Amino acid sequence: MNFLKLVFYILVAKHAFIVLGLICGAIIYFFSGSYVYSMLGCSLLCVYFYWNLFGPISLAVKRSIVKLKKRDLAIDTYCLFFSNEAKDFGILKDNWFHGYGYIDHFTSLYKTQIVKEGVAFYPSSNPYFHVYIIPWSSIRAVSENRDFCAERKVNPEETLEISFKDSERIFLPISSDMLKVINESLNK
Repeated sequence: MNFLKLVFYILVAKHAFIVLGLICGAIIYFFSGSYVYSMLGCSLLCVYFYWNLFGPISLAVKRSIVKLKKRDLAIDTYCLFFSNEAKDFGILKDNWFHGYGYIDHFTSLYKTQIVKEGVAFYPSSNPYFHVYIIPWSSIRAVSENRDFCAERKVNPEETLEISFKDSERIFLPISSDMLKVINESLNK
């Protein structure tokens, strides 16, 4: 059952591209009357899916998250965001904040949530990734970085910089309510 949910969430995350691919293939077929050209257009879209969903971009995001995990800056929950095991960490299915984030080289869509242990997050553009938790003990500060956000063309009120105690930094979507809870937890 979890496999079907995972496939469903992957399709939901990429539904716009799938629909565009089908429309693109139908338009190509309508004008050319050739299944070959129609299939070629859809094949190019499949290559695009591979590149973004399973290929180098998702591997780079995963590699950077694994680096955080190896340096004890993030905890791997080994569960997917929709699984029942996520409840063990205090993760609620409907309590996610959605926005753009940046961990290493690529700006991607992330979902974040405040839990007892810290800040839970996962890349929502790749829903097959595990949920990770950034523990309170590894966070030095959370602040705005308007220059970086302007450079990456993301909303500076939603995408905030998380600075770690070893001068590493990442950017995740954090709401103003979440920021208050984070600052209270860091001041304890």
